[in-house]
Amino acid sequence: MLTKMFKVGLAVSVLTSIALAKPEKTDLKIGFIALTDCAPLVIAKEKGFFKKRGLNVHVSKEGGGWPGIQQKVISGEYDFSHALAGMPIAATLGINGNANLQALMSLDFNGNAITYGNNIIKEMEKYGLDKTQRPVSADSLKKYIDAKHKAEGKFYKPLSFGMVHPVSTHNYELRYWMASAGILPDKDCTI
Repeated sequence: MLTKMFKVGLAVSVLTSIALAKPEKTDLKIGFIALTDCAPLVIAKEKGFFKKRGLNVHVSKEGGGWPGIQQKVISGEYDFSHALAGMPIAATLGINGNANLQALMSLDFNGNAITYGNNIIKEMEKYGLDKTQRPVSADSLKKYIDAKHKAEGKFYKPLSFGMVHPVSTHNYELRYWMASAGILPDKDCTI
């Protein structure tokens, strides 16, 4: 019984200390990209949640995309930012900069989607695309790529697919989806 009371007392003491602690820095600059998952930061600023906690926060819309966010966090221009999940790991590994960054929380629910142009959809339909299947299989894309490669031979021009950043989940999800049908993303197409 005493052990349990000690643990509860210790927990209350620690939590009270944390709640009453003053922040080490009160003037903060937060970078963000204008996407839906930046909403918690923008709303917190607009509703005065930061000010209520004694923080003077300036939110800054980044025009340089994800590379701009990463560079400004590494350089210290931004105190923290909305960022891709892989960016702190990439920076720690020295990819596109070098810094010991930490991810504190996730602002999104990984609601990514793979979309195609109408011309690709028409080609995939020729090779059995089933638009009602969920998730949509990459099998018809593989068949289209194989037929295109066979028809063009040594003049084969790979299809190009876009993603937001090399360390983004978008990149990994696209590669995983393609590989599930036997597509080699760095050989059969360009990302």
